[in-house]
Amino acid sequence: MFSIQVNNQKEWLKANYFRDPNKVIHLAADEVLLQQGRENRRIYLVREGSLKGRVKTAQQTEYEMFMAKPGDFVGINSFFHPNHLSLSTTIAIEDCVLSYMDEDTEIICSPRGDTLEQQYMGVILEEWSHRQFMIHHLHKERESMITHMMEVRRMASLGELSAGIAHELNNALSVLSSASRSIYQIVVRYLTGTPKRLAVFEESFQSGRILSSREMRDRQKALQKFASIDETQARQLARTSLRIETIEELIKSGIGLQEIVDTNEIGLRLHDMELVSKQSAHVIQSMRTLGAPKPGDRKDTSIRAVIQNSLHLLSADLKEITVETMFCDPDPVLYASPTELVQVFVNLIKNARDALIQDQIKRPMITIGMESTDSEILISICDNALGISAENLPNIFSPSFTTKKMGLEFGLGLGLGIVKKIVQSYDGRIEVESSNIGSRFTVHLPKKKCS
Repeated sequence: MFSIQVNNQKEWLKANYFRDPNKVIHLAADEVLLQQGRENRRIYLVREGSLKGRVKTAQQTEYEMFMAKPGDFVGINSFFHPNHLSLSTTIAIEDCVLSYMDEDTEIICSPRGDTLEQQYMGVILEEWSHRQFMIHHLHKERESMITHMMEVRRMASLGELSAGIAHELNNALSVLSSASRSIYQIVVRYLTGTPKRLAVFEESFQSGRILSSREMRDRQKALQKFASIDETQARQLARTSLRIETIEELIKSGIGLQEIVDTNEIGLRLHDMELVSKQSAHVIQSMRTLGAPKPGDRKDTSIRAVIQNSLHLLSADLKEITVETMFCDPDPVLYASPTELVQVFVNLIKNARDALIQDQIKRPMITIGMESTDSEILISICDNALGISAENLPNIFSPSFTTKKMGLEFGLGLGLGIVKKIVQSYDGRIEVESSNIGSRFTVHLPKKKCS
């Protein structure tokens, strides 16, 4: 629904703001449209040809951030940013024709709002979601680079190599983090005049996706009892963290169902960007301190929330896999760093997923169990793959060891090395059981460090 609305809005913007025949430019191949760090006060629409956006770090390392083809917009973020500075250098890959609008263009009223910020909001969010994906793709490439260099240089140069690559990744990550904060501020300004919608946005941004699949199904059934809410709308509303009574009050106050859904979706997407930024930053820090990990920011942490955040970060990788979760009631709380624990379980869950794919299991399943005793919290990650061989089992926590055919991918190798060090920093331990019908990793976390 969100993507359909954005596409419709794009067509409206193209039809209304890019018709002036005097506002057309032609670029030859390799000609620069926008320069990183330079001012830009235009939004461009690609008519013909294609362009690429590249970012240069402080260390003069360049990497590709995006590619624009016919029908795409270029320069949106710098146009709306307070200082109008371009975050990347945009270059024509081939001969291009572009239309543009600028600050002198007359603003046309639309159903999406009376200001340009309101009219372009969906496009801005879609663009940053795409850039987030590109940064993650870059992150994967750099992790693969770490794998290759580790195999070549072994442990003797691991610390130095990891620190250098982590520094490059950190520059890319800072772009995403800065952008998400900027978008958050734009959304808050846009919603300031509608306090109830602003409250919906803030709630979804702060809470994120905190409900399990079962809880969302129960909420959907409850919401469908409202005569005016159909199944599709009830399913969308069930994803929010708002109380059902609050949703009913919002509807009665005149706020449309789709407005509630869209506002919540914007908050959730920005929450996801913040979550991924923080988690990626912690991974980078772990790479830098592989030999001597330090405790992160520790606080009372919900283990259930940690597992749910881990699953959400891996949602794209787990689409073809059945995941069963068995949580404790009440939810155990540990005095810990949430990002450290998410890193532990992201690695373990992804290892299970990769084993299932590598072994070509027909009905792949991952089961996540949780148990709370008087002295410790136990979390188990089980899969139904073909298991780890007895000869490899003693070596799986070695940073230079992997069973993967295509290399490490932050899986059975550097990932488990970090996992073990993090768990040991809590005076915990990891147990591994494996046979030809699957593997089980059990994390033991002592409760003595609870506040």
